[in-house]
Amino acid sequence: KGIVKAAKVHSNFPRYVAPYTVISGLRDRGIVIMLGIISSETVVGFYAIALKILYTTVGSLTSNTFGTVVYQQAASGKSPDIVRSMLTNSLSLIAACGAPVVPVIIWASVGHSSLTSQLLGHLLGARWRNAAPYLAVIAPPSLMYLMSGTVVRLLDVVRRQRTAGIIETGYTLIGMGAMGAGWLIFRTPIDALVVFTCATVLYHAAYVVAVYR
Repeated sequence: KGIVKAAKVHSNFPRYVAPYTVISGLRDRGIVIMLGIISSETVVGFYAIALKILYTTVGSLTSNTFGTVVYQQAASGKSPDIVRSMLTNSLSLIAACGAPVVPVIIWASVGHSSLTSQLLGHLLGARWRNAAPYLAVIAPPSLMYLMSGTVVRLLDVVRRQRTAGIIETGYTLIGMGAMGAGWLIFRTPIDALVVFTCATVLYHAAYVVAVYR
């Protein structure tokens, strides 16, 4: 009986979270495939290593620190005001610490790309020296990813998986469309990625707003 009751209470989980995961995976791989079509394996490698350095590191930090604490407090039945206060403090701290880092990464990757290229060459090997511009492109959405990663599981707590699924589906369609439009307009892979990352920033901002509402 307990299993049946739990299945009914959490019926939205498999209905929305499974498609959410599939859609997210298709988008991430779709961007890499599109990048491979419009550029070369080398460019795909530069994008992948920049993504690994910023997104994977940031995502791991988020899930293991802020996100876990906020989710535990929300799931434990704490007052919404307490959870909101904790969430506000966490996001404010992330913004205060992360906002100055983003322009530094962009400045180092674009304005002083030779220095950054040398650093990448020393740390990762000579073939990754030219990945510096991709760090600059991915830096802004990485900060937003850190912020949305803090709240990513809260929609599960309030059983609003459908909202999360709609946002994720919309982001997938808009993001891949933005990538294609960027290529058609600018005809360079790096500019196409810039347009895609703009859509990514908007997505993460929408996710944070949806949680607050």
